[in-house]
Amino acid sequence: MLLNNNPQLDTAEISKKIRQRMKGLHEAPAWAGEQHWQASLEGKVVALGSTHERHLGQATNYVGLLALPTPLFIEESYYYLTGELPEYPQYQRHLVTLLEGEERERWLLNLAKQHKPTANSLTPPPLPGLEKGLAKARLKYMPKLGRVIRTAWSLVTLDKIRSRLQQVMHLQNARYDALLDLHRQQAQAIAALQANQGKLEAENAILARQLSQGLSQGLSQGLSQGLSQGLSQERSQQSSSPQQSSVANGALSSHQQNGVSSQQSLVMEDTQANPERDFYLALEARFRGSLSAIGELMKEHLPHVANTKPLQQGKALLDLGCGRGEWLALVKAEGYQAWGVDLNATNVTITRQRGLDVRYEDALTTLENCEDNSIGMITSFHLVEHLSNEQLRTLLREALRVLAPEGTLLLETPNPQNLLVGSCNFYLDPTHVRPIPPDFMQFLAEYSGFARAEILPLHPVDDSLHLPNEGETSRRVNHYLYGPQDYAMLAVKAAESNTTDPQETHG
Repeated sequence: MLLNNNPQLDTAEISKKIRQRMKGLHEAPAWAGEQHWQASLEGKVVALGSTHERHLGQATNYVGLLALPTPLFIEESYYYLTGELPEYPQYQRHLVTLLEGEERERWLLNLAKQHKPTANSLTPPPLPGLEKGLAKARLKYMPKLGRVIRTAWSLVTLDKIRSRLQQVMHLQNARYDALLDLHRQQAQAIAALQANQGKLEAENAILARQLSQGLSQGLSQGLSQGLSQGLSQERSQQSSSPQQSSVANGALSSHQQNGVSSQQSLVMEDTQANPERDFYLALEARFRGSLSAIGELMKEHLPHVANTKPLQQGKALLDLGCGRGEWLALVKAEGYQAWGVDLNATNVTITRQRGLDVRYEDALTTLENCEDNSIGMITSFHLVEHLSNEQLRTLLREALRVLAPEGTLLLETPNPQNLLVGSCNFYLDPTHVRPIPPDFMQFLAEYSGFARAEILPLHPVDDSLHLPNEGETSRRVNHYLYGPQDYAMLAVKAAESNTTDPQETHG
């Protein structure tokens, strides 16, 4: 009882509030999860406290139950098999068992055997496939028969997996083929664009050369004529009036205009290339010979064309470094498809004017852009001596890839076994890199993968220049000084395409 020693306090009211609060201390506090727990008796929600709830029934069938995460799989399994939730020690024990590798079907079978629903258990809705799955598990895990059943089931599953993998492989192969076709189409489009670019570059080079030549000619003529006339007028008429000097200046300007107009007419004319203004053409005209003479010499190779099976089947002949087109004209006259490439713009223009299919392209680039097995025969006359060793090996390797089975590669080059050629005449062309011995050329073709290769000696010096054949010395001198001046290497691709890298076979 409180003593009222403070007139400002109402001790009776304070005592009443204290008695009211003391009454509540003898009663249990209200539990907010009570309503959730009551609702769980109807199989809807199981409440584990006022703020933590477990929503069960997430699995829609037996397969979905097996696919649940391990903690939820344990709770759902208990729910559908026993109508209860596992106690915490049971939950922990089952969690460790499953995490250690216990098969879920075996674990479900053991749970169904050990735990039966009680009178206080909930009645969960039936899970589709549960009974059928447990029946399969009983057969699967029988002591003796179960092993046989598991083995048979594994074989059946393996066949299904193999079938599925085959389907996936077929699908991937189809996608790969589609991508490969697209790549080929793009490569062909790029090759066509590069060919057009080469043509435009050749035409631009010719026009630029003609423009510079015409401009220099026109201006030099106009200036020389104008200056000579102006000087003569000044010397003869030093006391002439300014009007007369302006007439002389007008004459000079008129000559300049005439020079420019003559340059424009020169550009507009469809003129032939002048060998005197093109160093390499002048060099060929001086030392190689006329078109008709070279054409007669090249006729010796026409039997090789007739013996090349892919050409008879409609494949084309490709001539690398076709020059003035002597060989292409012969092949075309025999009725075969033939085209060539060359990096001399003037040569390209001349050969096109003769009605030949010639493109302004590099030989190695052309081979790299060709498809596999697409060419019947590849020829090259006096080109390989302009290449480095690496470029020559690339040419042979790409030629083997591009040639059709039983296709032929024909390479003609100066013969260094002739001492006059190897030590002197070979260097008449300053663009030559080095002579190529015949034995090395044959070895390189065989190393690159050609089925066979042979050396054909060509163009010996005329017999009238030989020494009289009166002994061993004369024969040797005739052989080394007046023997074949050129040779051709004839290599044939095997009937079956061989795509093996020669460096893999030779180490």
